[in-house]
Amino acid sequence: MNGIQDFTYITYERGAYRRVTGAVPSERFLRIHVNGLEMATVMCSPVEPESLAFGFLRSEGVIQGMNDVRQWVVCPSGTCVDVWLHRADF
Repeated sequence: MNGIQDFTYITYERGAYRRVTGAVPSERFLRIHVNGLEMATVMCSPVEPESLAFGFLRSEGVIQGMNDVRQWVVCPSGTCVDVWLHRADF
């Protein structure tokens, strides 16, 4: 999935309604788990969920960089990222 979907909507311009189909970003929920515990659920585009998870963990101070990460797994549906850290006490 590329994160873009076609969407039909109605617009009002110059006194008239008209149906328009255009590209809009798609979104879905993403659950981020750290050491087996759910830490957050966020809305995001369905592109590179692991990058979003790592950025989130970095911005929250959970990791300083990829050297803190032991392993990660993106579930087959792409709606969950499990991140395992080298330390157990995040």
